[in-house]
Amino acid sequence: MDLFLPLFVILIVARLLGELSLRFGQAQLLGEVMAGVLIGLAAPFLAPYVPALGGIVDSLPVQLVAEFGIFFLILLVGIEMQPGELRQASRSSLFVAVGGVVVPFAAGLALGFAFLPDTPAQPAQALFIGVALSITAVAVAGRVLNEFGLLHHRIGRTIIAAAVFDDILGLVLLAVLTAVIATGAVPPLGDVLWLLAKVAIFFAVTIAGSRFLYPWAMRMLGAVESRAAGFTALLVVAFAFAALAELMGMHFIMGAFVAGLFFEKRLVGKRAYKDIRNGMGVFTYGLLAPVFFAGIGLHLDLTALWNVPGFLALLILAAIVGKLLGGGVAARLSGMGLRESAAVGVGMSGRGAVEIVVASIALQAGLFVQGANDPHVAYLFSALVVTAVVTTMTMPPLLRLVVSNLASSNHRPKTD
Repeated sequence: MDLFLPLFVILIVARLLGELSLRFGQAQLLGEVMAGVLIGLAAPFLAPYVPALGGIVDSLPVQLVAEFGIFFLILLVGIEMQPGELRQASRSSLFVAVGGVVVPFAAGLALGFAFLPDTPAQPAQALFIGVALSITAVAVAGRVLNEFGLLHHRIGRTIIAAAVFDDILGLVLLAVLTAVIATGAVPPLGDVLWLLAKVAIFFAVTIAGSRFLYPWAMRMLGAVESRAAGFTALLVVAFAFAALAELMGMHFIMGAFVAGLFFEKRLVGKRAYKDIRNGMGVFTYGLLAPVFFAGIGLHLDLTALWNVPGFLALLILAAIVGKLLGGGVAARLSGMGLRESAAVGVGMSGRGAVEIVVASIALQAGLFVQGANDPHVAYLFSALVVTAVVTTMTMPPLLRLVVSNLASSNHRPKTD
């Protein structure tokens, strides 16, 4: 009961609200996140009658399926993209990524020093807000761009490449934040440079290694029917790269993305490649993605709404406008049109579960202990979770509004 009932309820409600969202011309993930919000709000009232639903927010099966959800979403984004497309966007995307990190990071830092009490923990707490606001969720951007038919458009290529760069920059900032929490001081330059070196080593190893690992895996599985062999080879490489990413202190999604990016048709043949991509799309969008996005909504903590409403409103405003100005202006300066630049800024504004993960790391590290008598510190975790959910939900309709002339309002994820 505790294993399957939470997944059953989440999947049914998420799919229903996802389809309803599509009927109203919105992205499917909007309904899936709202399903999580509604289930999370209803769980305490259902607990006396259905105990298995009382702990649905912290359900281990739901968390595991959600983790696989983000893994396969990123893997699919990598498969849909081509290395050449990413190279075309890499120069402008790096510029966009830097702008999309610096502006919201500075805004978050300013909010922290303006609202949080003057304690020894204030610099680390302000730094935490900056790091949380600087994040871009690749899975959220990839899902929405695929639904809107923009993944291969210049907008989509720029957003995905910039989001990957954002994750690298966010990794560095998170490492600095972790060191500040642990030691109370900014880590030495040598440690930061070593972290950057590990990032460079990771990409060098995975990009070069994919050229050998895929042919090797296919040879090892050559006796098996090609579609099954190709799918197994893809998973072997993706899991290996994800493990390497975590071993080097990075998020596993980096490994999944690179593995998908270099999974090429010539390795398995056009027909098998198409079947693998379509099969993964059905499995991911049919099961894993709805649970992942509903899981974001499940973690919604509304206490900040009535305890620090002004602070919360400024956080949400900084999260959205910071990406719009930082990423959008950088895109404009790199030669994109006004509408396309606005779309890039909006497309980078979704935070998703990544911001919740960062907030959880800070919470577990005891970052909110000092100054906890101040409501802005006491409800900071709640405020960041609300910000993550709100930006995830507002990004799709805002993006559709900006690119209404570029994508069909009823475009569904690409599965053929």
